Amino acid sequence: MHILLVNEEGRTEEALLLSSGTDRMRIMLRGHRDAVELRRVDGKWMYESGAAVEIGAVMEVDRPAEVEQEPARSSVQLSVTLARNALGHTRAN
Repeated sequence: MHILLVNEEGRTEEALLLSSGTDRMRIMLRGHRDAVELRRVDGKWMYESGAAVEIGAVMEVDRPAEVEQEPARSSVQLSVTLARNALGHTRAN
């Protein structure tokens, strides 16, 4: 799923939701190479740095056809491929 995050200054960031639980979620921010963990503290979502962020929108993502047809991969490889495809990244050769 794509999520739209709104920081304390009102700026928005697009991210891909990798996993979520009641008080934690892992996301891949557009333009970043590493996943980020958000935690809910006192009802507010917080970055690892302690900065607060709001969830502005949640949008479902269609799974790319080429991923469905590829041979079996590890869950980590599949997550990276899905994240790159969803965020418009291509692999550098």
